Amino acid sequence: MDIEKQNEKKEGFSVDNMYTPLSVAKEEVWKRWNDNELRKKVEEYLGEIPEPFRAEPRVAISRNIITPNQELLYFLDLAGHTDLKPIGLEGVEDKFCTKNYDKVSLGKLSFLKNKNANKDSNESSNIAIIDMADSDGKRLCDIKTFWGENLVDFHYRLLESYGISIESFDDFKWCKHISGKSGILEYYKKFFAFFVCYGILFDNFIVKRNEKQFTDEVVTKSFKEIEVIFGVKPLIVPLLPQEDDDHWYFRSYLDNDSISELMTQKLDRKK
Repeated sequence: MDIEKQNEKKEGFSVDNMYTPLSVAKEEVWKRWNDNELRKKVEEYLGEIPEPFRAEPRVAISRNIITPNQELLYFLDLAGHTDLKPIGLEGVEDKFCTKNYDKVSLGKLSFLKNKNANKDSNESSNIAIIDMADSDGKRLCDIKTFWGENLVDFHYRLLESYGISIESFDDFKWCKHISGKSGILEYYKKFFAFFVCYGILFDNFIVKRNEKQFTDEVVTKSFKEIEVIFGVKPLIVPLLPQEDDDHWYFRSYLDNDSISELMTQKLDRKK
């Protein structure tokens, strides 16, 4: 047992307690959806329910910008086993931070050159498309690539290159609106309350690197408070295998020929 797991055990904390197996969640979400009293309680707590979730529960992935990496492709595959329509929850008005690996991966793209490649071989490539230092602290929607294209628009173009069409909703703006100026803890409480009965969130909560403190002090605390309020825990299904493997941020060989070469050409013109 490593030191981190020893500390978790000592503190009585395990992020695994936040998860619900997919086989259970896809049945449970309909039970809760059809529980009018529970749905009313959640709606009163939130104040409003976004239009995309009013007709039926959805399966969701929440990222700053929805982009076609290995993680998204895996999510879409899992979503296909639920008979629920997938949706991407975004936060394009959130600020870029060079200490956040998820956000850095949006500005420094990693590609697998063919379907047999792996991230540690010479069959992978990395291309920075923004000025990291200059972008630090800016809203994602205000950042430009080296060739002047809006960063958000570029990732949408990547989606098109895969032929992926996924509905998106700005949950960052929505949560800020309904939580007001209450702080980050209240923000996450509103976010988790949403998945009590209006959908299933596919995600992994990190307890390693510089994200452990945030997970402990904000994510798990708000999750537990929502479980106490409603008597059931939010429906969170692990999105990825539990081992920490950054290859999920890679774009696959599918778009390497068209998109990577295009970026390289544009970057060369800027030099």
